[in-house]
Amino acid sequence: MGSFWETDFSGRNCLLVLDPGTSFLEIENRLDSLIESKRPTRIVVVCPSPLMDARPNHGYITAALIPQGFPLTFAERRSATAQTISGGPLSIILVANKASMIYDPIDWDELKHGLPNGDSPAM
Repeated sequence: MGSFWETDFSGRNCLLVLDPGTSFLEIENRLDSLIESKRPTRIVVVCPSPLMDARPNHGYITAALIPQGFPLTFAERRSATAQTISGGPLSIILVANKASMIYDPIDWDELKHGLPNGDSPAM
């Protein structure tokens, strides 16, 4: 697809996993510009939970919280020792624009009942 900074992701669904050393502030403006699109756009962001504290941004929904110690593997570090254990809790954030909710709305009841324990912090 190309670089997160250079590719036009408007009108697409994307996954962005932030390395624990990455600052959310570095990508926040880029995410905001993508969801300003008139085309349905969703980005799922996996990042350290503290990065999302005090982020009341419209269009950002916390879909899940993952406890400390969750194993992550980053594609650019594919090796036997590439796995990183999170040093703190992680958040899965849905960044979505209005168009994505109008043209392809999320059925929260269906999503909730499709989860293993039938519940989600986003409810």
